[in-house]
Amino acid sequence: AQEDVAVFGSGATHCYITMRRDDGSAPQKASDKPRMPEVPGKSRKELDLAFAALRDDKTEEANKHVEFALKHTKDNPEVQYVAALCALATNDLPRARQYLESAVTVYPQYYSAQMVLGGLLLQQGTTEPAIAHLEKAVALDPTAWRAHRTLSEAYLRANRDFDKAKFHAQRALEVGKDKAVGVEITLALAEMASGDRDAGRSHLEKFLRDQAGNPEAGRARALLASPMFSLRRDT
Repeated sequence: AQEDVAVFGSGATHCYITMRRDDGSAPQKASDKPRMPEVPGKSRKELDLAFAALRDDKTEEANKHVEFALKHTKDNPEVQYVAALCALATNDLPRARQYLESAVTVYPQYYSAQMVLGGLLLQQGTTEPAIAHLEKAVALDPTAWRAHRTLSEAYLRANRDFDKAKFHAQRALEVGKDKAVGVEITLALAEMASGDRDAGRSHLEKFLRDQAGNPEAGRARALLASPMFSLRRDT
């Protein structure tokens, strides 16, 4: 089971952490990748308590539990990941980035850490490193619609590879289905960037028909009225 919790993000970028035990137990062939290093003994218990506290928005309590795990198992990537989540919850982005970079260095197959690190780097405006980590996240979990969406936004922010931006927005809609609300806006921007203004308008209009009460509806309306999507354009 997994639970998506928004930790940071504004404007066009929406970054989410994945509150789950990403320990290599997802269905796959045993030879596909090495397993996540285990968190031993009491550190495991403290880390689980930190996860529970974060879910309940008890950041101070979570920090106490993760401090124990860091003291006794500091080089474990899962411990570093949870420490990064605690840092994000207090908006300590440099510290969060440090923990996440350590986690993916020790265990590059760590989907959640790659995803959150990519989103954090994108939020900080370092698009090329963000793309690299988000590409790894998508490769590790091709069904993760949020990773596809964030990667699409990263390509748009980098102002390159618009076909890839469109592809990943489409994949986000395909795999996320009803959960992927708002991805139509990302896809519309990717369509526009790749030269298909009419397709972009269609996605925005569909989003407004289906999600008129969505918090992002105002952004969709503003885009439709903007020069880039307006039906009236100087020739």
